[in-house]
Amino acid sequence: GKLAKKIQFKVAFVSSIENGKANVTISTLESIANGLNVKLIDLLNEETANQAKKLPSRFYHFNK
Repeated sequence: GKLAKKIQFKVAFVSSIENGKANVTISTLESIANGLNVKLIDLLNEETANQAKKLPSRFYHFNK
């Protein structure tokens, strides 16, 4: 809920991204990165993001 509110996206949409049920655009990923105060490249890098504990690991289903 907090991230969704911060980036002005619906909670259901953010949840669907986290659960691997939504496709996202680069623009959406940029919004998420900005909301988490991380660089987009860090958002796409599983190791970096997990070390920073910014997102749940299930967010990276598309990277595996």
